Formats: sequence, structure tokens, C-alpha cells
Amino acid sequence: MRRDVKKKPPRASTITLKRTIAGRKLSAVIPARWDAEVEDYTAAADDARAGELAIGVELARTGPVHGEAFSWMRRCIGLSARKLAEILDVRHETISRWENGVAPVDRAAWLVLGDLVLDEAGEHAPAMERAERLAARKRPPARTVVAVAT
Repeated sequence: MRRDVKKKPPRASTITLKRTIAGRKLSAVIPARWDAEVEDYTAAADDARAGELAIGVELARTGPVHGEAFSWMRRCIGLSARKLAEILDVRHETISRWENGVAPVDRAAWLVLGDLVLDEAGEHAPAMERAERLAARKRPPARTVVAVAT
């Protein structure tokens, strides 16, 4: 006589969010729990948001200044294109052109958005250091694992 026994899940307690943004491979390790209903690990929405924000912080700190990264940073703090356009005193179409690669992202706008992302995360990075890094057009690392505050 055979009994059907459900297998116990592996003992992992984290999952890794992996994102490729503007050619950079970024990942964030976040807490997870086994969900027997779906038979997989799941993360709480707040932890997933924290992981996405941690990736946004890394982009704000190191770039690249690219439309896709600009869009990611804006969305990770829940800012609409219209609201960001109002903050930057530009038309929302300008935000769209930057994010879609039709026009290069203005570095001053990048720094302001980066400051908003860092502020949202409770982080600080010296603006002069960030501005000089962007001006030097240093290539950020191709792969980065970011820390997530839990």
C-alpha cells in the first residue's frame, strides 16, 4: 500500500529578484516563505518593493544615465511621468522622450530623480560625487547584487 506524501520544500528562505536594466544585470535578495498553495516560494509585497527600491538606489548611485534606468527609478518610487515632469519643470512628453531613448536624459534631471530615489530609501550619497561620476561617464559594473534593508 502506497501513501501519497507531499515532498517538503527546500529550506531556502530567500529569493533573488533579477533585473536587466540598460544593459546592467542587477539582483536583490529578499526574504521568502514557502506557499503550499502554489507550491513555491513567495515574497511579501513590501519585501518585493524593497528589493525593487534597492535596485533603484544602485541605479541612482552609479547609473548609467539611460532612459530605461531613468524610467526604472521613477517607477520604483511610484512617481508618475506627469508628476516628475512637474517637479523638473519640463513637459511630460520630455520624460517620455528620455525614457524611450528618443532624446538623451538630462543629467541634472537624472540627479534630481536620483535624489528622490535615495530620499525614498532613506539613503544618502553625496551629490557632488554622483555628479562627477556621471560627468566622467564611468561605466558601472555589469553585474551588481544589492543589499535590501529588511
